[in-house]
Amino acid sequence: MLKKLKKISLGMSMAVAIATAPLTLQAGAVEGLSESTSAGLEAPNFEHQLVRINTGINFTRLSYDIMNNMPISEDSEWVDKAVMDMSMDIVKSTIELDEVKNDAYFSTAAITNVILRRPVLHMSPAILRLYYVSSVMYKNKSNGHPDFHMPDFNEFPDVTNLETYAKFKENPEVALIDVEAKTGNVYPNVQSAIIGLLPDDLQERAVLALEEKDVILEDFKKSRANVALLESWIDDEKNTNDPDIENKKKGLLLSQEKNTILQEEYNKKKDIYLAILDQGALHISANYDESKVPLAKKIAKLLELVDDGAINAVSLFTAASIGIYKGYGEVDKEMKAILAAQALTSLVGNQKQFLIERYQRMVIGAVMAVPHISVGTYYVMAGRGTISTYKDVVAAVIDGAEAQEAALREAEETARVIEAQEAAEAPATETN
Repeated sequence: MLKKLKKISLGMSMAVAIATAPLTLQAGAVEGLSESTSAGLEAPNFEHQLVRINTGINFTRLSYDIMNNMPISEDSEWVDKAVMDMSMDIVKSTIELDEVKNDAYFSTAAITNVILRRPVLHMSPAILRLYYVSSVMYKNKSNGHPDFHMPDFNEFPDVTNLETYAKFKENPEVALIDVEAKTGNVYPNVQSAIIGLLPDDLQERAVLALEEKDVILEDFKKSRANVALLESWIDDEKNTNDPDIENKKKGLLLSQEKNTILQEEYNKKKDIYLAILDQGALHISANYDESKVPLAKKIAKLLELVDDGAINAVSLFTAASIGIYKGYGEVDKEMKAILAAQALTSLVGNQKQFLIERYQRMVIGAVMAVPHISVGTYYVMAGRGTISTYKDVVAAVIDGAEAQEAALREAEETARVIEAQEAAEAPATETN
């Protein structure tokens, strides 16, 4: 297990160096350092890494809803709210959310940290961002829907069910806000809105290519999950002398071969879809449509939001991989502290149930933390390529608008120069 953890830690650190920007932490970490750097300096702990992993996966789930389920129009107010900077007022209101106060970890961590003689760990900027954006997108008490609440952020995914990495668990009390448009069309999601920016003759082709890509993607994700499970089982030291280990290794080789084939098929379908979008971007640049500019600007904000979520997720996974390597020796101690806390008579509200949930997550996390990092990271990185192409389409519309405005300004300036020249020449003509 330690060998695998070292490999994951190194790989994730390289990924972050390439793909992410540093995220500073609040109290509970070293001021001014990135989350991954802070993980290397903080005292050994394990459960906090599970919180980081969950948060990274929750950013992926949130992005899934943004890209696939959240309606958008050219005047969607929720977009402007979601991308706002985290001012002190927003931070304060986020910490005061009922969902934060009733979070299984944050509502009881102070109790177990006293037992463990540790300082209280506060919410990092990434976790605060997750809660804030969710409070904008999902119906909850803070936006006038007391009968609803935000998704459960403590729900660990099931590596045998890839849906659990991309989607929050269904709950009748969890729902996205209603979106209406004062002007323009309401699109069911970002992908539909992107296709709506394309020329009419390319839109049908783009929809068909997207559907074909998504079918292969589902098969590919299932294959990749199977590889992660087999790798985790083989790498677990307790299975070293298991009589079935050779069969597991053979199964891993077959699964890796299948995974490679499916990845190639998926890449082909994805390239076809992205090529249609690229073609659309070129057409847009040559045939500017002013009516689509407001929608493009709104989509641009959302794509940045999703991209920032991906950066946060990779940074969290990197920090967790570093922290797990140091914190595995703390698992038994932390689980005993949770059990001890459950026996306290001073617990209030749902704290006992929250402690039970934390204990159950520790049991699962002690075995599945590394596979979750591996699969979760793949999800994040795979989505960033598509986001980049979406940005190209949006940029073509916005750049077209800016070029048009620049051309108009130049034409107006030329007209003023000509008018001034004619005015200067007029008296001389009359004198002659």
